[in-house]
Amino acid sequence: MIKERLNSSFILAMADSEGTILELNENFQNIFGYEPSELHLSDFQVLESDLPTKAAWNELLDRASHEGEWNGLLILQAKSEEFLWLQATVIPFTEASDTVTGILIIFNDITSRDERDTWRQIACRHDLTNLPNRRSFYLTIASYLQKADQLKTKLAILYVDLDQFKHINDTYGHMTGDEVLKGLAQRFKELSIMQDRVFHFSGDEFIILLDYLDDCTDQIEAVQAVCEEPFQTKKGNIQVHLSIGASVYPAHSSDISMLLEYADSAMFLAKQQSGSSFKLYTS
Repeated sequence: MIKERLNSSFILAMADSEGTILELNENFQNIFGYEPSELHLSDFQVLESDLPTKAAWNELLDRASHEGEWNGLLILQAKSEEFLWLQATVIPFTEASDTVTGILIIFNDITSRDERDTWRQIACRHDLTNLPNRRSFYLTIASYLQKADQLKTKLAILYVDLDQFKHINDTYGHMTGDEVLKGLAQRFKELSIMQDRVFHFSGDEFIILLDYLDDCTDQIEAVQAVCEEPFQTKKGNIQVHLSIGASVYPAHSSDISMLLEYADSAMFLAKQQSGSSFKLYTS
């Protein structure tokens, strides 16, 4: 009786402990257009977390198991390709051993378009540079990988880091460091090959997605060229260099966490060289 009453007035989803969707009620299917077999728990992005989806859900469920439930915003892309922002209550079912055996998600509200635009700006843009942030990356990366699969092309994931950025902050102050980051972000935005494919993860770390043919030498040189001219700051002109590491989908992996890890390790190798340097990951 309780389930029937919930079905008539709420949007519901049920999953097992592995994240397999077991049931979606009629309200859910009417709004999002999915059948249970077409979704997985990992398709729901956790708004308040910057972690990869799997880690974010593990953290969420651990918290919900201790507190009885979790309340917050989730994001799901409908079949219409529109992202919808959902106020949700996540209730895990546990055994005596506190092991999660099932998950009920009750969606209490879908934000209006104006609210979604506001949340999108707040949640998916870096506060300083207004570039897409880490959360935006995890929300959209699947679509880039899917496009590469459809076109039978490759995608390069570039991990970009400013050399000696700590020295800039220590010598000139954090406000000057912020000026450099904002200037770099603006130059990235003006680079035609970017096309909203540059993400500001944190500090001086950026991720760039590039189409990869036999290599991406020309694109890498274009990225490095944005730092050829010094950055004008209130403390004077400051010259910076970029260290860039790259991994390639699907050649190196089909798992985004591994691709980021490989690109990061290649970037550290590049950082050991002087000036702007680039390294492609090799196993």
